[in-house]
Amino acid sequence: MPNDHRPHCVILTTAHPALDRRVFHKEAVSLAGAGYRVTLIARHGGNEQLKGVNVIALPTWRSRAFRMLLLPGIAVCKALRTNADVYHLHDPELLMIGLLLRFAGRRVVFDMHEDVPIQILSKHWIPHPLRKCVSIAYRRFERFALRRFDGVIAATDDIARKLADARPVIVRNYPDLTQFTPRRPVEPPSSDIPTAVYVGGITKLRGAVEMIRAIEHVSTSRTVRLLLIGKPEPPAVLDALRALPGFAHVEYRGWQPPESIPEWLEQANIGLLCLLPDPRYQTSLPVKMFEYMAMGIPVVASNFDTWREIIESPANGILVDPENPVEIASAINYLLENPEIAEEMGQVGRLKVLDRYNWDQERPKLLRLYEDVLA
Repeated sequence: MPNDHRPHCVILTTAHPALDRRVFHKEAVSLAGAGYRVTLIARHGGNEQLKGVNVIALPTWRSRAFRMLLLPGIAVCKALRTNADVYHLHDPELLMIGLLLRFAGRRVVFDMHEDVPIQILSKHWIPHPLRKCVSIAYRRFERFALRRFDGVIAATDDIARKLADARPVIVRNYPDLTQFTPRRPVEPPSSDIPTAVYVGGITKLRGAVEMIRAIEHVSTSRTVRLLLIGKPEPPAVLDALRALPGFAHVEYRGWQPPESIPEWLEQANIGLLCLLPDPRYQTSLPVKMFEYMAMGIPVVASNFDTWREIIESPANGILVDPENPVEIASAINYLLENPEIAEEMGQVGRLKVLDRYNWDQERPKLLRLYEDVLA
């Protein structure tokens, strides 16, 4: 578009699919709506225009090594052809790419979704004796790189605190209310069987075993379904889960497109988020928690201090010890046996999202950052 004089930003991710909720539906679409020319370079089935965003497809990575070592080079070659005003990067393996772009005189914004050094300490594919050294080395390199970028975005307050010397802007990953409309209170879930739902990565650290064992306890007195939606990591974990007696009450649907998640949540009476007390989770703000709330579903969640501020006073769910399946089961039983209280909690959660925990509150921060970077 040779006559298009709008500021041009290229959003680049090698880890996330093109239609990722934060990367595409929130940030890319918001920038396009604010008058930017937006190009998104990410894994996708092919090049196309979507909601005002020009999507340039990257190949699907065949292995972790391909994604981390080769795909960034392919991506940056595509990005440089655009000669954009701003390059907005999303993944740990793109830190070096960001430095190279910055040293070449390009404006760079880096988006910190996770506390990567903490994550490294529990990465199963890194030999255990090396994890602490790798984590320390990455933290030092991360701080060195981020201080040289034009803008840094942090998805949580905790990440921002740890990277304070990079002066990050906090843009939380709250839901876009246009995509989440709850069923009316008078309408029951579409399934006749009481249903608890979990959406997200299916791993042992995310409480997959404990949730299935909890459903087994609940099911001693009633038929309850656990709807599991997400990708197992590593894939072998699914075999271990299938061996649990409680898996007889599980409906496993695997990964589902982000745009279909509200339809799955409509089937649920309760949203589960029983992540184990790993350091990387205790200060996280999982978007699925707020999506449950946006759909008017009461939450059974881990009793982390950070989450206590969200779930309690007034209550829109029940906090539990995520390592105790009996306690999780007791909370599920309570909500199923007290539908009026469960309905009230769901509506409280919805009101909290309408008032505070939504993308409308975060979008202006993203746009102000871009204005500052381009000034």
